[in-house]
Amino acid sequence: MNELYTFKDFLENHVFGFKAMRYEADIMYKAVCFHKYGYAYKRYCENHQKVGDYEMLQYDVKDYEKRIADAKYAGRIS
Repeated sequence: MNELYTFKDFLENHVFGFKAMRYEADIMYKAVCFHKYGYAYKRYCENHQKVGDYEMLQYDVKDYEKRIADAKYAGRIS
């Protein structure tokens, strides 16, 4: 049976220097990790028949990036 293999678990097992506490607290750190290792995570899940949360993470990161872009457009961030 396919088991859930979260992105956080993938990072803990495959990335040297991964900071789990920062991952949970900082959306920017999560976005950077996703952009850097997201594709490798997706391929790993496909190759090992594991269920991943890639689409959910992709949605969260895109939502975060949209909020940043909207804030820049509105002049709240320079």
